Amino acid sequence: MSSELKGKKVLAIIGGTELLGSERGTLEALLSLHRQGASIVVGVSGREKDGGAVGAQARSFGFETFNLPYGSHFHYSWMIDDPGYRWRQIKRLWTNSRCLSRAIRTHRPTHLMNGSVLAYIFCFLAFQWHRLPLIYRMGDAPVAESQFQMFFWRSLVRRSKTIVTISEYIKLQVLRFAPMATPKCVVIHNKVITRTTPANGLEIKALKTAKKELQLVYVGNITEQKGVPLLIQAVLEINDPALGLWIVGGGQHSRDLEDSLKSSTSLSKSASEIKFFGYQDNPTPFFLCADWHIAPSTSAEALGNVVQEAKSVGTPSIVSPIGGLPELIEDGVDGFIMAGADAIEIQETIEALPKNTFNASQFGIRAKNSLQNLCGEEKFDTLWHKALTR
Repeated sequence: MSSELKGKKVLAIIGGTELLGSERGTLEALLSLHRQGASIVVGVSGREKDGGAVGAQARSFGFETFNLPYGSHFHYSWMIDDPGYRWRQIKRLWTNSRCLSRAIRTHRPTHLMNGSVLAYIFCFLAFQWHRLPLIYRMGDAPVAESQFQMFFWRSLVRRSKTIVTISEYIKLQVLRFAPMATPKCVVIHNKVITRTTPANGLEIKALKTAKKELQLVYVGNITEQKGVPLLIQAVLEINDPALGLWIVGGGQHSRDLEDSLKSSTSLSKSASEIKFFGYQDNPTPFFLCADWHIAPSTSAEALGNVVQEAKSVGTPSIVSPIGGLPELIEDGVDGFIMAGADAIEIQETIEALPKNTFNASQFGIRAKNSLQNLCGEEKFDTLWHKALTR
C-alpha cells in the first residue's frame, strides 16, 4: 500500500444495499484512496443487515463500517397527505444526522464523501453542522423534473468542495443546472470493478463449446431503459442460426419483464439463439467467451461499467449513442457506436458486424489496449489523489 495519503481519513456514506453501478463505483474510488494510504470508514444502510451486499463488499476491502437507518424515498403527495409518513420522514432526518454526527466524532475523518441526494437529505443536519471537506461523487444526472430533489441537489453542490463526475456527460448535466459549480468539477471515469468471486474455468469451457459463430452478450439489468426488449426483437428478426445472444442479469424487480421476454423468445420460430442466464456474481466468463458485448440503452447511461469489464478481457462493445456510453468507445476502432437506439438500428448494426472471429479479436485487442489510458488503475489512483488533496 502506498503511503502518499497517510493521515487522511475518508468517511463515506452509501445508501444502497445492492452492488449496482453507483455503489460499486463509490467502493472502487474508496479502494483507490485506501491503496494510497488513506483510512476508510463507510456508513451503510441499516435497511438490510449490516448494509447488505454493499456492507459485505466494503468490509472485504478492509473498510470499517457503521449502520445508518436511512428510510424510504420522499414522495411529495405522501408528505402532503399522510401525516404519519411525513412525521416518520422528518424524524429520520434527525436520527440519520445523529448517527452520522456520532460517527464523525468517533472516527475524526479529514474528509466526507457522498454520492446520493437521498443520503444527503437524510443526513442533511449533520452535513450542515460538520463543515469538513465534502467530495460529491456524482454517478447520475440530477432529477430535474422534481423541484424537491433539485432544491437539495443544489444544496449538495454548494456544500461540496469537490464534485467528481463519472463522465463528461454527467459533468455537462451538472453545469447545465449549476454553472457556478464549474471550478469544483472534475471527471474521473470508473475503473474496472473488482470482482471478489473468481471466474469459473469449467463454465468458461462450457460457454466456449456452446457459443455460436457470432456470439453476442448483454450484461446488466433487464429493463426497457436498458434496451433489452429491442435487442431481443432485433436478434429474433435477424433469424440466423449462426447468431447467438446471451442475456446475463435480472432480479426480483424485473421478474415480470424477464418472464415476458423468455416467453416470447421460446414461442418465436427464429433460427437465432437467445439464452437467459440470470444474475451472475461474476460475468467474466460470458465476456471472455463472447465475440461482442452489446449495450443498447434507450435512455442516457451515466457511463457503463460493463463496457470497461468487456474491454478488460479483450471483448469489443457495441453501444447506443446516448449518455456516457460513447465516451468509452472509439467508433470503428475498438468497438461500434450505433447511430440510434431502436430495434432497426440494433439489427442493422449486428448484421454489419465483421463476420469472422479474426476481425472481432482485432477489435478486442484494441479495446483491451485502450483501457489503461481510459481508466487504468494508475490513472484512476492519480486522479483520485488529486480529488482528495485539491
